[in-house]
Amino acid sequence: MTAETRDLYCSSSGDRWVLVRDGDLRVFVRHEANEPSGGKVTDMDIGQFLTTGGTGPETRELLRLIGSLVERNEETTPEFIATTDLNASNDG
Repeated sequence: MTAETRDLYCSSSGDRWVLVRDGDLRVFVRHEANEPSGGKVTDMDIGQFLTTGGTGPETRELLRLIGSLVERNEETTPEFIATTDLNASNDG
C-alpha cells in the first residue's frame, strides 16, 4: 500500500512538513530537513508534533487543517470553545 500525503508547510530554507497516512492507517507528521542541514527525515506522531512543535507556521497549519474538519454552528458550539486561545499558558 502507498502512503497518502498532504503538505503542511515548506519553509524558505527548504524544510518541509507533510501530514502522512501510511498503509496501516497510521497518521503522523514527517519533517524533511533541507539539504544543507543534512536532509534528515523525521516522523513523529501528531501528539508529539503538537507538543514539541512550538507555534511555527507548520504547527499553525496543522491546527488550521484540524479545525477545518469541524463545521462551526453558532447554535450548538459553546462560546468558550469558539474563543479558546490555544497559545495561552496552562500554568494555572
